[in-house]
Amino acid sequence: MRVTSRVLALVLAGGLAAAVSGCRQQEPPPTGAPPTTTASAGRPSEAEQAALKAFVQETTPPRTPLLPPGHPPLDGTRSPSSPPDQGPAPALALRYSVPATWQREPVRSPLRSDQYRLPRAAGDAEDAELAVFGGIGGSVEDNVTRWRGQFTTPDGRRIPDEGLVRESFEVGSLRVTVVDLAGRYAADAMMAGGPAVPRDNYRLLAAVVEGAAGPVFFKVVGPAETVAQYRADFLAMLRTLKPE
Repeated sequence: MRVTSRVLALVLAGGLAAAVSGCRQQEPPPTGAPPTTTASAGRPSEAEQAALKAFVQETTPPRTPLLPPGHPPLDGTRSPSSPPDQGPAPALALRYSVPATWQREPVRSPLRSDQYRLPRAAGDAEDAELAVFGGIGGSVEDNVTRWRGQFTTPDGRRIPDEGLVRESFEVGSLRVTVVDLAGRYAADAMMAGGPAVPRDNYRLLAAVVEGAAGPVFFKVVGPAETVAQYRADFLAMLRTLKPE
């Protein structure tokens, strides 16, 4: 009888403990406690995405990891006549038209929404490239400074003020600022989707397009002669810009 009573006591004690444990698990979190969020598998959290966008305003190496392979762009735009790519990109409420000779390619960076290959000029070893992107923030001056920092003179010095050509104009309600410079180019690793590889005798044509939906960026980079032959086409493309 003493054994049976002891067993009964243990059973009752175990049941009570289980009941108390169950109650504790169902207790709501304390009032005012921040909600807990967990990123889905293979997808960065909102804080990580915000840090990634902030990075491109800097001229220093990346401070945050790249998005996982296959992750869709954070922001995007495309020409209305462009064929579909491997994944949808959020619209930036901006339309534009490119020359038929510019060949659209899959984007190589999660920050890009569109990119095109511009066939090389005779004598150049590489094609030029147009990258379109948006949603990265920063003022016009911030981005001009960043682009200028990607170029040096052949002997490694900073591009002088007279080496940077800048012009601004309006297309309807849009304000467009164009930057033109040349020298030794060290690619932005984050935007190019790979390590920076210095290239001599390169040229940049870039534009910041300011509108109600935020700035959109167009950046052509390639061998100097190739970029020079597309300068008029680039400016003509900017004249086709229209808000959605």
